[in-house]
Amino acid sequence: MKRNFRSHIPSKWKKTKALIKDESIAVYSPLTRLYSLPNLKQMLNQFGMLYIKPDTGSKGMNVMRIQRIKRNRHVQLHHDDQSFTFKSIKDADNYLKRFTSKRTYLIQQGIRMLRNQNRPFDFRVMVQKNSDHDWELSGICGRLAMPNRVVTNGSQGATIHTFRELMLPHLKRRQVKVYRRELVDLGMAIAYQMEDNFPDVWEVGIDIGIDQQLAPWIFEVNTRPEYIPFTKLKNLSMYRRMKRNARYAMSLGYKRYNVP
Repeated sequence: MKRNFRSHIPSKWKKTKALIKDESIAVYSPLTRLYSLPNLKQMLNQFGMLYIKPDTGSKGMNVMRIQRIKRNRHVQLHHDDQSFTFKSIKDADNYLKRFTSKRTYLIQQGIRMLRNQNRPFDFRVMVQKNSDHDWELSGICGRLAMPNRVVTNGSQGATIHTFRELMLPHLKRRQVKVYRRELVDLGMAIAYQMEDNFPDVWEVGIDIGIDQQLAPWIFEVNTRPEYIPFTKLKNLSMYRRMKRNARYAMSLGYKRYNVP
């Protein structure tokens, strides 16, 4: 009989708390708090820009960006492709209650990301267990946000690119490979930390953004990540590796969405 593995951890808050137990990983984690008006005020005053996201959810749905407008101390909220301006944080909170009163939301420190074509981008780093039950890198792809969009999810219109394509404008050619290796090492460390806290986890799709000083930041760790972005690349070797690892894991009883 196949075992019922608990490999999917839907709560972003649980995963964040697990990651920051390791100080070497915590330094890459934006400050994150449960949503409340006091937390919103304190963090907005501290950082000037924040992301507000549901604790459980996928595909970038209902992820919002909020920031102060310095010239008049008003607050601007971006949701999907719309923008709203409020005279105070309290007014913004009144609008947000339509979301936060129904389910748990998080507030995350805003990171001003690198851009390409004046659009922000991040990377999906995929780490999986292989047939030898060892963690391995399955692939990295870049996700370039659509204009005026808050998130870089493919379901929100982002386009998919190679690591080299997105980083060459910001690094010298010889530096690209070195920087990619740093993200791989970070992805592997995250996989081991997740396994230490959630022993049934066998794959992680890690969303890593790069700020304007070239520092990496962990935006989210997905335990049932989509493979579809990797099908958009010309070279399908990473996608084939993911499918191979997924089918082996599923043969042992691990659950996930259907493998395309």
